[in-house]
Amino acid sequence: MISNCISVDFEEWYQGLTSTSVQYARWPTFESRIERQTSTLLETFQQYGIKATFFVVGEIARLTPDVLREIARHGHEIGLHGNRHQRVDKMSEIEFREDLERNYEAVRAVVDTPIQGYRAAYTSVSDDTTWFWQALQDRGLSYDSSVFPVRTPLYGMPGANPYPSVVGAGSGSLVEIPITTVALGAKRLPFSGGVWFRNLAYSLVKRITASKNRAGEPVVFYFHPWEFDPDHPRPSCTTARERLSHYSGLKSAHTKLCRLLHDFEFQPMSDYASELKLNLQAPEGVRGP
Repeated sequence: MISNCISVDFEEWYQGLTSTSVQYARWPTFESRIERQTSTLLETFQQYGIKATFFVVGEIARLTPDVLREIARHGHEIGLHGNRHQRVDKMSEIEFREDLERNYEAVRAVVDTPIQGYRAAYTSVSDDTTWFWQALQDRGLSYDSSVFPVRTPLYGMPGANPYPSVVGAGSGSLVEIPITTVALGAKRLPFSGGVWFRNLAYSLVKRITASKNRAGEPVVFYFHPWEFDPDHPRPSCTTARERLSHYSGLKSAHTKLCRLLHDFEFQPMSDYASELKLNLQAPEGVRGP
């Protein structure tokens, strides 16, 4: 049976809102919800025997180290999600390399588990960040999952390869594992996480996932801890788009997640990346997806 992947972009609710994610001075004034949200996820994953991948924001590792240790204690994979949840496409290469190092150091100061994977905040890689993959390779990471091959108002790389590929060559090669999308004519549409998963009928998500699995394609699902906490704060500065993308569908999200975990098989993303490295042939030279 095909094993899919559950990934969690491990961030506070105010880091997931574009209106508050850059208000660093206000972060200490916002209510932290990450501990209770993590407890919900860990209990759910344990109930269904799931090992997930948590892409961790460096600032969260510093502020709530005990929460991160608890995730590792449950046997889940730990990856990186940026130091302060900043967009990659708004950084220079030097700034990104510094951010990556701070993210790595913050996480390794808390947990002593191998760190193999990365996901950019807001999946914010583009054709202009071709240096991004080389930086991850230089840091010694083995895979990335930052490409979202669709166009949305906030993110997306619609011209990217929608299937896993190898970047670079030899022992330092890196696997790019895009967020899974579904083809509809000439376009690709999202379904496997975030606002899309929360608002689509679960029967449709199940049908698409089953179809992909029958074709031998694992699905990469992505979630955020705040998606399973419908009562988390709603600051007055949120925009109309945020009220739709961030807050809609929260009440049914946990029930849908439980159905998903019951209906399909899952594995950590590092296991999937290892399988891909064995099956994909690395091209010569470094390239983007």
